[in-house]
Amino acid sequence: MNPVRCGDCGHFIRSTINPEQGMGRCRVNAKTLPTSYRGYAPSLWPFSERYCRSFIACT
Repeated sequence: MNPVRCGDCGHFIRSTINPEQGMGRCRVNAKTLPTSYRGYAPSLWPFSERYCRSFIACT
């Protein structure tokens, strides 16, 4: 599995306060595995690389 970025996923809901850079959330509450440490974490940051089986590329 290749690392992906939440901000590139169709499930990612961007923050209304700062949609380009701000924190967001995952529409399907996917369990993702960050590339930087062990353990599952929520999908909050658009540019953080992580491993996710629920990733769907934006079109």
